Amino acid sequence: GQNRLVELPGCPPESVDFPPAAKSLFGGTEASELGCISRSTQLGRALWCLARHGGVRKALELFTGIGAGTTLLLGHALGRRDRPGTFFSVDRDHVNAWHATEVLHAAAKVEALVVPLSDAQGIPSGTKEGFQAPGSYILQGDVFKHPKFIEALCFMTDGMD
Repeated sequence: GQNRLVELPGCPPESVDFPPAAKSLFGGTEASELGCISRSTQLGRALWCLARHGGVRKALELFTGIGAGTTLLLGHALGRRDRPGTFFSVDRDHVNAWHATEVLHAAAKVEALVVPLSDAQGIPSGTKEGFQAPGSYILQGDVFKHPKFIEALCFMTDGMD
C-alpha cells in the first residue's frame, strides 16, 4: 500500500553478510508503516555497505527514531563484522532510545547501551573510557540542550569517520 516500504521479494534472511529487515517491537505496528530507511531502499543498502565494507570505524546518527531503520542498519554493519566498529545514535525520547536497543538486540544480534546526556557537554563524566571500546550506544537526550555534545563526543572518540 501507499506509504509502506515493503521488503523486496527474494531477500535472504538476516545474516552477518546481509542487513536485517526493519523491525518494530510496538504491538500491532509493522516497521514498514513507520517510514524507516531500511534495507529495502537504495539509501539503506548504501549506508549498510559503506559501514560494513568501507573504512568506517565510528559513526554518529543524529536521530534514532524507533531504531528500526538506519539505526538498525548501521548498528548491524558496524557491530557484526570481524573488527567491530563504534556506533552512536541520539534521540531525545527515552522510549525510542530503549526501543532501539531492543531492536538492535532482536534483529541485529547487537547489544546496545542507553547513555543519558547530561551537563553542558552532554556526555556524562567517566564515559570517555567506555566510548573507546567498540559497541553501539544510544545517547538519550536533547542535543539542543547540550550544545557542545558533538564537539565533546568527537574529542572523546578521536573523531567520527
